[in-house]
Amino acid sequence: MHFQFSNYCAVEFFRGTKGEVRLIGRSKENDRLLFVKKDLSIERIRKLGGEIHDRLFMWQSSCEKWLKQKGIIPNDGTEYFQGMSKYYGKYDAKNGLRKPEPKEQKEREILVKKWQKEMGN
Repeated sequence: MHFQFSNYCAVEFFRGTKGEVRLIGRSKENDRLLFVKKDLSIERIRKLGGEIHDRLFMWQSSCEKWLKQKGIIPNDGTEYFQGMSKYYGKYDAKNGLRKPEPKEQKEREILVKKWQKEMGN
């Protein structure tokens, strides 16, 4: 799945242990490769580089904060993120999504370190 923003294209990989959200800088060449070429592959997308964020356990609040730092924010009036529990999916424009509880955050940190090694970061 991909989305276009003024400065980035966001590509989201859903499968496997290396699930990720990748922000790729907008350029004529990158847009052509992502939206026009017919032989697009996961390998080709990853070769475009960009910045990446994991899709591991409790990833949503961290990703929301990361996107906010890039100027990518939810639509005005957003109160909940769909697909999340009411507790964690509640969104506040000033504070963002709720962070995981300390035990969950610790588990997440362990998984992220492992993921970073697998991804070569």
